Amino acid sequence: MPALVVARFLVDRPIRPGMVRAILDTLTAQGGAYVPQLVRGSQDDSLRRLTGGRSPQLLDEVAEGGTHTTFMRVSESLPQPVLSFSVSETPRRHPTRVTLTIPGDALREGEEIDRMLGVCKGLYLFLESVWGVAGYPDAPDNTPLVQWANFLGPELVSRTGPARLLTSMAFMVEILPDGGVMLVTHPSPDLSAGPEGTAFRIDLARTLGFDGSVAGGQDPFRPDTAAARPAAPHLRVPRSD
Repeated sequence: MPALVVARFLVDRPIRPGMVRAILDTLTAQGGAYVPQLVRGSQDDSLRRLTGGRSPQLLDEVAEGGTHTTFMRVSESLPQPVLSFSVSETPRRHPTRVTLTIPGDALREGEEIDRMLGVCKGLYLFLESVWGVAGYPDAPDNTPLVQWANFLGPELVSRTGPARLLTSMAFMVEILPDGGVMLVTHPSPDLSAGPEGTAFRIDLARTLGFDGSVAGGQDPFRPDTAAARPAAPHLRVPRSD
């Protein structure tokens, strides 16, 4: 299985069945790496292939609090994860996590990278996410809070300071329609994941105030740190000094 680029979003509001349906339809409409033959993996590890119309009951189950569902793409008889929902019963206290995965070898060209960023940006806006990141997963003992692509909600932008973000050394900084910011550190996820790219992301995290003294050195997207996180959108990242 090729290395996967993973996009993760924190959502502090309920996930509804209509939202799940719209996201799946959008991914299918994107073409290329985003056209999956979908199967659904449930909590009991069973797989259910999705063909044609989707069962309303299935989407109701996905949107129920306390459930985890992964939709997978079948490639060469091997299921690959595409979209996962870890739906929280109390999203304001413990945000829901939505994860999108794309094979890294599908992101070698600028056009595909732009499309990936467009999909992530659309997902961030549609979910009204408080925070999102995308890139190759880092080693557990070296997890910069700044990833290849970063989607900062309006409150995090306000607390960081828009000028600090806009004048950073990141490859791309774009103000989004909701007042949030998309910050991309490198032209490609491959460059971001190398030793120099990782060092740059660590330094950028410190410059923006996303350092361990504020965030406790923990990745807020890891399930084992969720209990230590305050309610979204009041994440204890970044500083404004």
